[in-house]
Amino acid sequence: MRRKSRATEGRSFGVAGGLAVVSGALLLTLLVLDSALEAATTDSFCLSCHEMAVNIGGEYEHRLRLPGSEERHATCAECHLPQDRLSRMRRKLRAGRELYHHLIGTVATPARFEARRMAMAGAVWRDLQRSGSGECTICHDDDGERESASAAARSYHERALVEGVACTGCHKGVAHAIRPPPPGEEGHGEPAACLGCHEPERVEAIWRASHSDPAALGETPPSGQCGDCHGAGSAHRHFPLPWDGAPPGAASAAEGAESQACIECHREGPRAEWEVRAHGFSETACGSCHRIHPAVGAMRSASGADAGCTESCHTRVAEMGRVVEPDASSEATCTSCHDPHLPPETSRCESCHRMDRAALDAQSPEARGLHERGVREQIHCGDCHKGMIHESPHVELMNAGPLGS
Repeated sequence: MRRKSRATEGRSFGVAGGLAVVSGALLLTLLVLDSALEAATTDSFCLSCHEMAVNIGGEYEHRLRLPGSEERHATCAECHLPQDRLSRMRRKLRAGRELYHHLIGTVATPARFEARRMAMAGAVWRDLQRSGSGECTICHDDDGERESASAAARSYHERALVEGVACTGCHKGVAHAIRPPPPGEEGHGEPAACLGCHEPERVEAIWRASHSDPAALGETPPSGQCGDCHGAGSAHRHFPLPWDGAPPGAASAAEGAESQACIECHREGPRAEWEVRAHGFSETACGSCHRIHPAVGAMRSASGADAGCTESCHTRVAEMGRVVEPDASSEATCTSCHDPHLPPETSRCESCHRMDRAALDAQSPEARGLHERGVREQIHCGDCHKGMIHESPHVELMNAGPLGS
């Protein structure tokens, strides 16, 4: 068996030694780099840049305290950096792009920062989605906090766990207080300012299906911004979503406030009459009959306006039968005779029952005489023809108040 020459052995030791030196140097470099990167995770370092100090510093003063702590606040690194060392290093190396934007002044002024705010926030939210909200669980014990949360919050959290929704799916803007433009600033109340947080795809779809279309507004001006109905978003500029609050994408108002928001725009035409008619006096809200965002139809009942009347309020009417329109194969609906916004009108009867000269001449002398007097003295059809529309055989119902009341 041949022995290796001294030269060959020397070369082998040289290669091995070289690899060891390179590996050691690389390891030392990584350790130094890691130490340097860790030094760059302090709040003071993050806020040392002009754009961070000016744009983020003030907002960060409103940050939430950690659960169970009256003094300590979450740090930048605790929210923005993954916890495992490899992912943490990758994220810090990726920050080189942010250094480039710092050098060229991409967000050097408040105006530039605001213009890119949602894009930057979206990148952070996507990181949190990919990490499964691991950064949030450093401070928030999901099991423990679920026990002390409201029933609504527990329901939202359980659904989020099942569907794999990150914490930021609902809790956006809690650290930096993503702020809708306040009154007087450009963009205040516009959908673009709201859709950054409120389920953009779903909300934008229903918004475009209703008030963004001037034709849908009838005689009203083509405004229809989110703030017109939902109020100023500046109210939550420094407040996170409360534990028992509605998730992004859901908004509601008290019935009176809801109707008042509608009337602010729908001032003219029959809609304005609603306030002084039966539905207005009974404090029936606009939303009781109308969908505010009619993506799947303007009325709340899937069967249309007619079914909506009898399903929700006027339940006794459904038991009283239907009347068939003269010389027609289709049934008359509630709105064929009743306008919810207006008082009874003879003209609605005449849309089916003609009262012109030819129609009167075709009647018996007795009927023609009564109808001519009714037309002349402007007597409403219902003054004589009570109880006939709903085919009620009961005299007491013929002379009663509003059907279903």
